[in-house]
Amino acid sequence: MLLLISLVFTSREVLATHNRAGEITYTQIGQTEYEATLITYTDTRSPMADRPIITLDWGDGQSDDITRQSQITLPNFIWKNTYIKRHTYAGPGQYLISFTDPNRVADILNMTDSKNQEFYVESLLIIDPQQGFVQSPLLLNPPIQNACVSEIFTDNPDAYDENGDSLHFILTPPKSMKGTAVNGYVPLKNLTLNNITGEITWDPVYSTIGIYNIAIRVEFYRNKKLIGYMIRDEQIIVVDCQGLHPPFIEPLPDTCIEAGINFKYVVPVVARDTDKGYMHYDSLILKYYDTVKLTASGGPFLQSSSPAVMYNNPAVGKDSVKAVFEWAVSCESIREQPYVVIFKAIDQDSSADIKSMQIRVVGPEPQHLTATPAGNSVILNWKIPVCTNPVGYFIYRRADTSTWQHSNCETGVPGYVGYRLIDTITNANTFTYVDNNKGSDLAPGIKYCYLVTAIYLNQGQFQYVEGYASNEACAELKKDVPVMTHASVRVTDAVHGSMYVDWSKPSAIALDTNQNRAPYEYKLYRSPGIGTTNFRLLKTSASNDFHGLNDTTFIDTMLNTEDSAYTYKVEFYDTDTIKGVNQFKLLGHTISASSVYLNIGRAYKSLVLIWNVKVPWQNTSYTIYRHNDVTLTWDSIGTSKTMTYIDTGLVNGKPHCYYVKSIGSYLAPGFVSPIINLSETKCSSARDTVSPCAPILSGNADCNAKNTMLRWTINDSCNSKVTRYKVYFSTGNNYKFIYIDSVNGLNTNDYLDQRQILSYSLAGCYYVTALDSYDNQSRPSNYVCVDNCPVYVLPNVFTPNGDELNDLFVPFPGYQFIQSIDLKVYNRWGQEVFSSSDPAINWDGTEEHSHQKLPDGVYYYSCIVREIRLEGIVDVPLSGAVTIVSRK
Repeated sequence: MLLLISLVFTSREVLATHNRAGEITYTQIGQTEYEATLITYTDTRSPMADRPIITLDWGDGQSDDITRQSQITLPNFIWKNTYIKRHTYAGPGQYLISFTDPNRVADILNMTDSKNQEFYVESLLIIDPQQGFVQSPLLLNPPIQNACVSEIFTDNPDAYDENGDSLHFILTPPKSMKGTAVNGYVPLKNLTLNNITGEITWDPVYSTIGIYNIAIRVEFYRNKKLIGYMIRDEQIIVVDCQGLHPPFIEPLPDTCIEAGINFKYVVPVVARDTDKGYMHYDSLILKYYDTVKLTASGGPFLQSSSPAVMYNNPAVGKDSVKAVFEWAVSCESIREQPYVVIFKAIDQDSSADIKSMQIRVVGPEPQHLTATPAGNSVILNWKIPVCTNPVGYFIYRRADTSTWQHSNCETGVPGYVGYRLIDTITNANTFTYVDNNKGSDLAPGIKYCYLVTAIYLNQGQFQYVEGYASNEACAELKKDVPVMTHASVRVTDAVHGSMYVDWSKPSAIALDTNQNRAPYEYKLYRSPGIGTTNFRLLKTSASNDFHGLNDTTFIDTMLNTEDSAYTYKVEFYDTDTIKGVNQFKLLGHTISASSVYLNIGRAYKSLVLIWNVKVPWQNTSYTIYRHNDVTLTWDSIGTSKTMTYIDTGLVNGKPHCYYVKSIGSYLAPGFVSPIINLSETKCSSARDTVSPCAPILSGNADCNAKNTMLRWTINDSCNSKVTRYKVYFSTGNNYKFIYIDSVNGLNTNDYLDQRQILSYSLAGCYYVTALDSYDNQSRPSNYVCVDNCPVYVLPNVFTPNGDELNDLFVPFPGYQFIQSIDLKVYNRWGQEVFSSSDPAINWDGTEEHSHQKLPDGVYYYSCIVREIRLEGIVDVPLSGAVTIVSRK
């Protein structure tokens, strides 16, 4: 026994003082095949605890023993161990790849008894075919770093995601097993983590010299959706640097580089020794310098096409060292997320300074954009960008020119410029676009301006990224057809409503009267609603010459302007001679214009005004009017740039009437300006939207009656508002509630649930809500859960003698809430003679295979009773003996 105890403690010591840091990365090989790489950093002074073989848990119920692929000896008694293995999963899902190993190194100061705590790292793998190829980022900077006790410490994991996914960094406690932090973990005071760059900053001035561990969770996102994470367990060794200071790297600029322009981005990197000076040696005064070593790492160095270089990497020098970072960026490196380059300067005292530089690689713009008017359309043409690998283009448009020029890191077309995305081209070989306003035509007389951007595949091929915007190109359509200017409500009425309609005649300069001969004709059409095409001819007017085309207004009457907007358009005809006969020929038509239509939403002490309109000009503002019941006039109460307005401070139930005035223009000369149109008038009243208080619920289940009684109370200040209650139920405790019933009445405060389903199981949870006369519903009450009262008792004797009294082995009457059983009956020699899953059993005392009657005597049973409980099916063991007595 003493020997055994000695061996136990000896083996424990062998396992101890071992793990320092580590992480798990993975990459996708096939559809569901992945390769995982585990890297651990261990103490070389524990050779008996070395792990030539480790066990990796794949998170799908399987694990593998993996033989170490490499072991590298590093300074300061550190081994770097690498283990690689491939695994195929059954299908899509979430899998937690993990590694657990005894034990951590001794004397980690921010956790309790570290040498007896297990080392654990994990990475979450999400297999989702819709997300495409997935792999974890690479962390290029080792997870063990030195810090001086009196100096600010900086570090960066130097994460590089080959797919260009977004990375997010979070501090998390080191773990000893899944979901469990190490015992006694104390977060490091004054330590901060940049969630975007992963940079760590720590002031260890108040810390004790020694070893500390932290953990960083690196989450990776694609299209704003989490696609996985990894946890790095990192070690920081605080040492006394004897008053010496780390080197200093001069600040480095973050920037954006345009790909494919045959330009090398060159940055000089300088690191200086901050401890240079003089030392006394006997009678001599000696000048000394530290040796400074400068290294660089990061994604740009890992590019397959035109990788970055830093000559003399590492660069070494006395007092100071200078190196040159150089990158001729290729088109394959375009991506949304910036590349991070980490520069590290270390002196002979092993203290270090780290600086990071972010470089975003931007796609070039389409070249030589032109815009040419063609009838009611504009034709755009451009040339392919310098990078010839776009997958499509975005087309942007606005009225009139802008002075915007993109800044160095400004891609796409920002909203503040006034441009609007009008279309997307998904064919990379298309370099022309016809803008006809999606078939609705462009308005003549307006200068339309355009920008085009190229769409590139984000590095990794799973996301799209927009490049720089092209030059601006503009075109103005000839005003050789009429243009709508007004569709304004004159009278609001369900029967006798009327509209004022107006349009602008063609321009005398734009219309070629020699080619397009008189006489001319207008045809005015109307369609109910906004954006509809059910047009009906309203009016025809003609003129024998151009100067007579002045009949451009119309009063449309006998309309239901209360309940509908109206849309108008005008067709314009000239005269053509066909076979010697003059006939009107359609020359063109206006773009249709609708009236402003107002809707009002009711809210608590306020009304929400929302209106809609579709016109070819640009409405720049809207003025809201409310009727004054005292002065009997209409007061302007506010303006809006959008098509919404909220009128607040109202009295619930008191009606108010409104209309909206739109103000706009064509942003071009030769048109009436401003263009003003009115909506219909509409009335409404604010309503009570304050919900009642949530009830306070209690309840009890009656297992005998198979029902549940619920009772509730509600705050007196809220009770007067309540007109009814709603009852919700969830089977079991999964909290997936469904509405089951409603209870009316101010004074009702109970409910008896006696649905038939409860005869099978009462187990479930309830909540109740209160409603007022406006159907405002309260928050849910507290949850009340009730459970079943399972009963299942077996007798100890039965008499299978055919007298119809106690002939069967059955449970006592009244058993309830039992889903099934697993019953096995044995004779005195342990041989199974009967089994059943039916709670009723109904055993007649015969052997289950031969069906022969068994001899009288004692038989033993073991049974698993599967009770229906709130938490689900619960297995309850039951065992005993039953005697067969067949004598009458």
